[in-house]
Amino acid sequence: MKTAVIGASGFVGGELLRLLHGHPEFDEITAVSRSRAGRPYAEAHPALAGIDGSFVSISPGEAASGRDVVFLCLEHGEAEGVVDEIVDARPGIVCDLSADFRVRDLRLHERHYGSRRSRASDLFVYALADVLGRELRGAKALAAPGCFATAAQLALWPLARLGTFGPPVMFAVTGSS
Repeated sequence: MKTAVIGASGFVGGELLRLLHGHPEFDEITAVSRSRAGRPYAEAHPALAGIDGSFVSISPGEAASGRDVVFLCLEHGEAEGVVDEIVDARPGIVCDLSADFRVRDLRLHERHYGSRRSRASDLFVYALADVLGRELRGAKALAAPGCFATAAQLALWPLARLGTFGPPVMFAVTGSS
């Protein structure tokens, strides 16, 4: 499969590159980074020292054109600014790993992330695969949940299915991000 990782020089992009390069189905990987164009992966991600590859600086539309999967590993707020160009390039699937498309309620999104700017926002489906599984089939734009949200939802899912509990209260602490 042909894939593009946009924002590949960041932490999430590096982890994704590591996983993709170890997967037999992904044979053509384009790693997009404006700040590290032309530089080898290992310069940004020492754990990728054994993997031959360099970052490229091309437009999001160019990166998405002809791709089976496009991963957006951009800072929160950045994916929404480029997604229309990506969708116009008609890749097979777009998967956003930031918070840009996780919240569908416009008022809630505005309160926490600012106003929407993209016409493609409504295409995204919240993609907690462990819970939604088959409901995600055929989706062309996936909004991946964050780590805390995933942990909380997976922990509470069995209780929610029982329907005998009130609103949950969660407390979570992290030492790094």
